[in-house]
Amino acid sequence: MQLKRNILKFFSPTKSFLIFLSFVIYNLFYFGLMRLIFFIKYRNYFKGFSFIENFLSFIVGLRFDLSTISLVFGIFFLILHLPGRWKENKIFSKILWFFIVIFSVLTYAFLFTDIFYYEYGNKHLSFEIFEVPTHFLSMVVTVLMEYWYALVIFVIFMLVFSLLWFKIKNFIEKFLKNSTNIFNEIFYFLIFSTIITIFIRGGLQGPTLRPSFAFRKGNILLGHLSLNGVYTVLHTIYQPYGKERNFFPDDKATEIIRRIIKSENEIFINDKYPLLRKTVYKEPPRKLNVVIFIMESWTAEYTGCLGSHPELTPFFDSLSKEGLLFSRFYSCGGRTWQGAITILFSLPTVYPVGITYPPFDQNIYRSIAHILKEQGYETIFLHGGKKLTFSMEILTKSLGGFDKCIFKEDFDLSKVEIDKAWGVHDEHVFLRADEEFRKLKQPFLGVIFSLSSHPPYDLPERFKSSGTANFFDSIRYADYSLKKFFEKAKNSDYFNNTLFIITADHANRIDEKNPADSFRIPCLFYTPGGQIKKGITHRIGNQIDILPSVIDILKISTVHSSAGKSLFDKNENTGYSFMTSNEEFYWVRNKYVLIHNLEKPLSFYSLTGEKVSDYKDLEEELLSFCQICRKILKDNLVYNFSKE
Repeated sequence: MQLKRNILKFFSPTKSFLIFLSFVIYNLFYFGLMRLIFFIKYRNYFKGFSFIENFLSFIVGLRFDLSTISLVFGIFFLILHLPGRWKENKIFSKILWFFIVIFSVLTYAFLFTDIFYYEYGNKHLSFEIFEVPTHFLSMVVTVLMEYWYALVIFVIFMLVFSLLWFKIKNFIEKFLKNSTNIFNEIFYFLIFSTIITIFIRGGLQGPTLRPSFAFRKGNILLGHLSLNGVYTVLHTIYQPYGKERNFFPDDKATEIIRRIIKSENEIFINDKYPLLRKTVYKEPPRKLNVVIFIMESWTAEYTGCLGSHPELTPFFDSLSKEGLLFSRFYSCGGRTWQGAITILFSLPTVYPVGITYPPFDQNIYRSIAHILKEQGYETIFLHGGKKLTFSMEILTKSLGGFDKCIFKEDFDLSKVEIDKAWGVHDEHVFLRADEEFRKLKQPFLGVIFSLSSHPPYDLPERFKSSGTANFFDSIRYADYSLKKFFEKAKNSDYFNNTLFIITADHANRIDEKNPADSFRIPCLFYTPGGQIKKGITHRIGNQIDILPSVIDILKISTVHSSAGKSLFDKNENTGYSFMTSNEEFYWVRNKYVLIHNLEKPLSFYSLTGEKVSDYKDLEEELLSFCQICRKILKDNLVYNFSKE
């Protein structure tokens, strides 16, 4: 009998082990609840899938939830499983559980935030969460103004979560009478270590769990349903720059990408620098001013001449008839900083972080401002936000080389209307741009970055439709601000000698049927003096094409390291577009779209709806593009002044 009691005592679960299992099961319920809320909020995206397909996404999500819970809380329970009675100390126990509660609050704060972020980012949270300190107050104001109800729900949620959990914990501690010994504790420490390792790595399979495991049957949305925002953030911390890999020998990948991006009048000038090339024109350069409007969150679908909402952008629609409108133009990503980098530097965002972050902030770059300054242009950048927001001053002045940068700090705030969260409203920024342009010696480059169509849409009172404003109101206001600018500018000396480009930083839409259209944005080239033709073109274009297009229009013989190609290239069928969202990479060519995660194809489809299966050529192009663009950033091979 004594032997039997000793054996039972040895195998009896310790209090720490039972609390650990209870805590994991308890959190799995709440993680599942968050996924259900996510599913309900975005139910329109999943209505095209069967019940079984959606249900399986929930089941697959359990792997990511278990891994997340183990990664976040594993260290605390590891401490609780260390053998010895020292951990029974009340002060130590209170401190440990205090930290568990703090991490629980942070975890569910991320999950709540992720549910709302997905609406604007078209993806789960990742590295952008670490940008918050640069615009913390703006984010706080946005949350308090637009999502105050979510904040109230979150506080109630955490109170219920904490109270119920401590009741469960106290119940286990009260009724668990079995005493343990050192051998019993060592045994369950080993069991715990084995289980937590399996949970973290997502099972016993060969490779460790990673986001690509969420995607099956080539569908992006079902994969997003399986993931959670905490896991994607943790994965970003673990691999902040993604997993490096070479798909082909560098010379082969370089040959492929050069074949894609080269125009007739370009020659590559250095084998070490894959994208570095020289444009050569026989005719003298045009001395046109260049003004680029980067419109916050403007989306093709919500632009009347490109979508189904003519009431939102009446001025832009009328202006589009006077210029060249691109109907198949895409943003490179879904964030503001991505739009700024791709437009100003013609570099795709192939890493989760921008070029203002180490180690890329020490590279040598060649922006549109650098190129035009060599041609005698004065350069200016204007934005109504603070200079530190999204590291905009570093991007434009330090790395981009603009002569003058104007931000919120440079306005007399007593004379302009201000968005409480972000900065000066578009109308005032655009009119300030006209004032500044009139002072400049021609030719000049001016870039204006709008912000009023960013949440929380704190618009001037006269533009709020019903006491409060929404996204559509903000688009109307931004369109009105464009109108005010052009009404003023057309009476200036510079107007008829200017190339105007109006585009967006990113879209604000999720298209479940055609995921690539989640990146489709407006792009208009307009010259009041008639220097370029009017019309609409269906040529594929991307933000990285703007810089080489400006070079082409102005006929500048220069050196550049663009990843794009002129939108005015003679062969319209050579257009392409590269887009990225977290670890998903899109490649659009002709009528085909390939979505890849650099491990396997996630989706391949035709925009015309025909059945297709052969994606090998597109896959080779996409992988080569990613490989070379990562290489030039990682190895500082974008540009070198001595290599001209």
